[in-house]
Amino acid sequence: MARKKGTDLELVVAAIEKALEPSCVVKHDQYLSVLTSTEGHKRQCDVVIYSGSKRRPIVTIVEVQDRNSSVSVGTYDGWVSKRDEVGANQLICVSRKPFPKSVIEKARQQGTRVSLIELSAGVPDELPLGFINFHYQYADLMSENEIIVNALIPSSYKDKVTLQEFENISNIEWKKRSFKNNENIDVSVYDVLLKVLENIHLEKNIIHTSSCCFSFFQNTELRLLVYIRGESVPVLLNVELNNYKYEFHRFLMDVAVYRTTGKGDDGWFFEARHDSAKGPMSVKVPIIRHEESGGYVMLDVIADVPFDFSQNIIEI
Repeated sequence: MARKKGTDLELVVAAIEKALEPSCVVKHDQYLSVLTSTEGHKRQCDVVIYSGSKRRPIVTIVEVQDRNSSVSVGTYDGWVSKRDEVGANQLICVSRKPFPKSVIEKARQQGTRVSLIELSAGVPDELPLGFINFHYQYADLMSENEIIVNALIPSSYKDKVTLQEFENISNIEWKKRSFKNNENIDVSVYDVLLKVLENIHLEKNIIHTSSCCFSFFQNTELRLLVYIRGESVPVLLNVELNNYKYEFHRFLMDVAVYRTTGKGDDGWFFEARHDSAKGPMSVKVPIIRHEESGGYVMLDVIADVPFDFSQNIIEI
């Protein structure tokens, strides 16, 4: 899941640009041919936007700088040169930091062929933060030893599924198998363990270390069903965790504005960063305003995390 630094911000830009012009084609991390190259050289572009008609296509390249420094004149000139080398019609420059006056002046001389977009932190002009807010939370289970899973079936079902058939499912298979919970939703052993541990460890934003053994059967909320030869069979799972570490954190997400220099807000994105026990992680949620309804549309959840990730974004 690891990506080069800044890639997640490029994906945010791609999502917003696609949403602003739904008819265009937006591609991330593209290599375009250098028109003057006799050896087939190509240049990497963070985002490429294809718009216009087949007869009069318009190609726009987008370059994103995700740093704690402003875009230098040299960097800007390099982007303009890249645009011309690959034969693009337009260039969009995106930066975390305000553009210096020297770059703004040079961009203005390019007319409509260059746009400067600043990702400004702070209070947006249009986004009603009193009504819209996002929190980010994650839980991760780290077991120093293997999670041990043993399974049993009720005696009343042994005439439908043979004991040998049941015992032939290995510990590894049980951990990978999908179950149905009481709400008929597919879950894994890992999913269930995270839910149980969340209920046990109510204190947040710390790492818990312990050992335990769980049995899932009598509790109706954790009742699991497995399908064997077409039969839906309730399963008693004994799950043993030795020296596990459980990490749970919850944060209020920061918000940044996607704003063209000299113009209003084009979009926004919420983001959160955290140094987890497994390494640094970040989550970004790009948003635009829906022109027809006047509401707000969440475009995607873009995560750069050092472990398997699934999202459940709640609008508050």
